[in-house]
Amino acid sequence: MAWNIHWQCCFQSLGGTQYAVNIYEQDYDGSIVQLIGSDKPFVTQEDDDDDVFTPIRTQTVVV
Repeated sequence: MAWNIHWQCCFQSLGGTQYAVNIYEQDYDGSIVQLIGSDKPFVTQEDDDDDVFTPIRTQTVVV
């Protein structure tokens, strides 16, 4: 039961450092699928609220 890289997305920071995000799948046996990052990234934010009924994260679509 090995965990192997199935998908990978490579990118570069503003400072020029190279990074890779690897997504593993248990018992995967095949080539690594290279994903292409978007030029329109998404952002998440958390609200800081003491009300237990306030959603931690809400979802919106940015077009």
